[in-house]
Amino acid sequence: MNQRRNHYRIEYPLSERPLCIYNNKKLPVIDISEGGAQIEYSLSPLPRIGNLIKAKIVFDNRATVDIEAKVTRISGIKVALIFSKGWIYRL
Repeated sequence: MNQRRNHYRIEYPLSERPLCIYNNKKLPVIDISEGGAQIEYSLSPLPRIGNLIKAKIVFDNRATVDIEAKVTRISGIKVALIFSKGWIYRL
């Protein structure tokens, strides 16, 4: 099924996934777009839908982006986030 999205989504292969640093834990980023991200959250307890989180995304080249996001969906260990604020990736 083809889904239309507001923002282009970048899906990362396992070996190249950025990390989401949240509560001093390193969580792999499955995919990311200008509007949100999906992270692998294999810790417990899982966040709740509607929770607001502040975290940092660390890319392979060590560039970082601070994010504020709302948890919108949880499916197994996949947690979907919608960013509260836009972010800028700088090379």
